[in-house]
Amino acid sequence: MRKVLIILLIFLSLCSTQRIKKEKLWREDIIYTNEGEKYKCEILEITEDSIYAVTELGLVAFFRKDLISFDIAKKRREGLWVTSEDITDSLLKEALAIDMPGYEQMAYVNIWTKKKLTILTDSSYIYSIRIIRKVMLEKGRGAGTIIVNYRKNDEEIVISFARTVTDDGRVLHLREAAIEDISIYSQFPPYENLHERKFTMREVRLGNILDFNVIVSGKITDESPYIMDVTLGDSTPTLSGMIEVVAPRDFELSWQQWRIETPEIRRGYGIKILQWRVDDLPPLMLESDSVPPPYILPRVVVGLADGWGKVVRRFRENLRGDYTPKAISPQEIYEEVLSFVRFVEVPSFTISSYPKNIKEIENNCIANSLDKAHLLYAAFRNAGYPVDLILVRSKERGVVALNVPSLFQFDGALVAVGETFLDPSSEDNPYGWVRPKYQGTKGLSIKRKGFVTIPSKKME
Repeated sequence: MRKVLIILLIFLSLCSTQRIKKEKLWREDIIYTNEGEKYKCEILEITEDSIYAVTELGLVAFFRKDLISFDIAKKRREGLWVTSEDITDSLLKEALAIDMPGYEQMAYVNIWTKKKLTILTDSSYIYSIRIIRKVMLEKGRGAGTIIVNYRKNDEEIVISFARTVTDDGRVLHLREAAIEDISIYSQFPPYENLHERKFTMREVRLGNILDFNVIVSGKITDESPYIMDVTLGDSTPTLSGMIEVVAPRDFELSWQQWRIETPEIRRGYGIKILQWRVDDLPPLMLESDSVPPPYILPRVVVGLADGWGKVVRRFRENLRGDYTPKAISPQEIYEEVLSFVRFVEVPSFTISSYPKNIKEIENNCIANSLDKAHLLYAAFRNAGYPVDLILVRSKERGVVALNVPSLFQFDGALVAVGETFLDPSSEDNPYGWVRPKYQGTKGLSIKRKGFVTIPSKKME
């Protein structure tokens, strides 16, 4: 019996417009098992005890103890493509053949966009994004500069490929020198986790096709309860787009969608697949005072099933430490905490879903919204005031997906003393003032174990 745990089968999907028929992967890595079996595959991830790879059977997890060895090809076959005649990827070949009348005035056009989440049986996840786009005007050169964010301490990122097919048939592959990795919050060491992987594709010019695929992998845990929260579309048209989730069949999922049809759900050998599709998505026209994209574009949020009550209970269990204020009145306590540690604008989901220990916050002398709210919450609680801690989400990120319980949805926190909401972030925030980014939004009350509406209030 093969000592291989088959987790998922990869289904090749048809685009409803028939513009893009299917996706085919070349597999040149090789895995050798103790039983003498040889698998040609594409290795996606290597962990301490397992190797995840795409084989003809689908996505498979090999236990390393059951393997003799494995070989990773020095060059993927795609890396050997020199001209368009060498291309074997059916998606890219069909994209090259598409005629696009009517789009001549667009900077570029997304021919195909696919955002995919694969959840494995050990709750590891692989998120990938593939985009094929064509440059229509010289002002579309920015289409070749790609930025993907990831959490360096929790995730790994791989650029599977990034290639330009020129109008005269040359295939130009990404150069190592064109890749940058930047720490977004390096100036705040206690909160240094979010990075951006940036790369610039070659010869982004009129008539050229750009094709890239990026993979981000990690593991869903209590401290990092990852969910996929994505939109389709941008400032240019999208001809065909898909959001796909693949998970073990016995895993319960929760999801919510906006401005897109409900998913097609299929079940295979031990897996289930959810697919959302869009076609002919118009460009998003943004003005300086316009509504943020998550309120306009098709949006899907997916995660492992949970309950808000359980989420709150785990959060409360991770509130550690005490702080006894010197001040007595609520306003004086607020002002004491506000001046005690300096605020840094770092979203909480980029670090941890739980606040730091009070002692660590004091020692750091800086705190993001969640940690500073935790400090103020502890101060009011020790002073004997009725207090509540409320987790909040910025307006620009879209509304909270109430059907998908997860702390990963929030980026900050407020404190409520009686009926007064406090935003202990900037040292200039008046008592009772909440920043506009949170006014009118839904916040998760730790005390009530449910949602409350953050009041709107004009600055006096």
